Amino acid sequence: MDFLGICGILLAIVTGFVVWIWIQSYLGFVKPIPGRRKLLVTAHPDDESMFFAPFIAWETSRGSIVHLICLSDGNFDGQGSLRRGELTAACHELGLPQEFLHLIDSPHFRDDPKASWEPEEILRIIVKYCGEHEIDAVVSFDSHGVSGHRNHTSIFHALATLSRNPSFRPCIYTLESVSILRKYFLLFDTLCTMLWEPEYVYSLGSDLNSRPQQAMLRHRSQLLWFRHLYMWTSKYMTINTLRKISFRGSR
Repeated sequence: MDFLGICGILLAIVTGFVVWIWIQSYLGFVKPIPGRRKLLVTAHPDDESMFFAPFIAWETSRGSIVHLICLSDGNFDGQGSLRRGELTAACHELGLPQEFLHLIDSPHFRDDPKASWEPEEILRIIVKYCGEHEIDAVVSFDSHGVSGHRNHTSIFHALATLSRNPSFRPCIYTLESVSILRKYFLLFDTLCTMLWEPEYVYSLGSDLNSRPQQAMLRHRSQLLWFRHLYMWTSKYMTINTLRKISFRGSR
């Protein structure tokens, strides 16, 4: 190998090391959404751990009050009662107290990837809850719902309608859905996040980065082989990027 070849290898090693240090310094970087009382709205038990764990873990560790409304018990495979207990255990791992966890049992919210839920029913629950608990911010899925699941996107459509209501005080934020490459390649997603600079970021540092995995392990009924892989490869176990819903005519 000639001199230029050796220099090329050394340059690649140094560049890789610098990039790795750059990324490590970014992990733990947070631009949180405003407010102290926050409401997370999900569709199924395990959504909170699979998709929103960085948000929950960081906020609860810093003393914020995080409420969770889960609109179904995940009874698609007839395991609804089991999944209720798993949800409680997972929330405990994420630092969310049981008294702030509310699972809805209603025929309006059938766990089914082909079922769209009525926005009016979702709105009724959210508006009532926010008024009773003085919620400052509502967090949920965006228009793609991370995976395209119709139960997920139904929540977004309801919140999109709510964002146009000038009498609704809390601000509304949605979890950014990303491409398959970003979803399963944390290194690439971290670089994109650093360059793209989303409005709000929750990126777990070393003090909290095991909580999402511990929470997912509590959902034993859902731990098929590909979810074990998901736990260690998905960006949603380490980084959440949120955007505020903004529509013409909204505040």
